[in-house]
Amino acid sequence: MTSEQKRQFGEFGCMSRSLIKLANRHVLTDEEFCNRFHRFFHDPEKRFGALSTSALIEIAKEMGLCTLAFTFANPEKIKKVLSEKPGIGILLITEKRRNKERLLIDYPHCRLVLGYHEDGRWNIWDYIGHPGHEEMEISLSDSELNEEMPHFIVLL
Repeated sequence: MTSEQKRQFGEFGCMSRSLIKLANRHVLTDEEFCNRFHRFFHDPEKRFGALSTSALIEIAKEMGLCTLAFTFANPEKIKKVLSEKPGIGILLITEKRRNKERLLIDYPHCRLVLGYHEDGRWNIWDYIGHPGHEEMEISLSDSELNEEMPHFIVLL
């Protein structure tokens, strides 16, 4: 990848990064992912790494992460899936997200659901590639999650 592609991938590749995180049970670098799946990138000249939902699902299938994928808007259904199949791959797509100051901003984003705890909090893996690169686990309450306008992709 060129330095400009790396910058754009950091900024726009949240769906790609979420798939890499799921696949990293088998170790996959950003560069390997991009070399293999760049044909799916939505706008590789200006938004290198950005994926549509349908492309995300196709890549997940090619990577062997799923054979089927379902989308849900209702967090209660996801809680049920998590209780029945812990460790399953669930991507969280939101229309908004919280910045470092925890303020809600318009910013479509993709993350991984790691779990839902009995204390009523979601455990989420997140990667922020703009302006720096930072991988982290965050915790969101039901109300915080709902404010971000979520929908979910369950990989089976």
